[in-house]
Amino acid sequence: MRQIRLTPKPVVAAVRGAACGGGAGLVSACDFVVADSTFRAVFTETKRGLSPSLLFPFLRRKLPLAALQEFVLTAAPFAASRAVEVGLVQTLVAPAAFDATVDAAVARFLENEPRSLATAKRLFNAALLPTDAEIRAGWLEHCRAWASDAGREGIAAFLEKRPPRWTR
Repeated sequence: MRQIRLTPKPVVAAVRGAACGGGAGLVSACDFVVADSTFRAVFTETKRGLSPSLLFPFLRRKLPLAALQEFVLTAAPFAASRAVEVGLVQTLVAPAAFDATVDAAVARFLENEPRSLATAKRLFNAALLPTDAEIRAGWLEHCRAWASDAGREGIAAFLEKRPPRWTR
């Protein structure tokens, strides 16, 4: 996600279907997102006994805090229209218009002068790029969560296609 932010060229995400957990996080790191109406996103970490700490430094800069709190704490999927409403997706189109819309978005970026785009991305990164310390802290918490009893149970339940048996 950090590399997506740091690349000097705009990164366009073309998304269909579901983006779950880290996939939804990757979408949030992109500069411009085109989604078709089948797009759904969900931040699944709390359903798996994990922590959203790896994604959180990026997500909190991209999404309104109230929406992020809803998405992370409920781990409920949300539709493409809600993704547009909160700013995760810029353009929503019917599946039949998807490829042409993605091509048009890329063509608009290609019309711009490369150094000017790189400068603009640097300016946006002042607001959108977490610090190295935040990224490291998120990574460490992410590793702890995966190694925890809850994390192991959540992942095992997911792989075995069964409800997790949480220790309460």
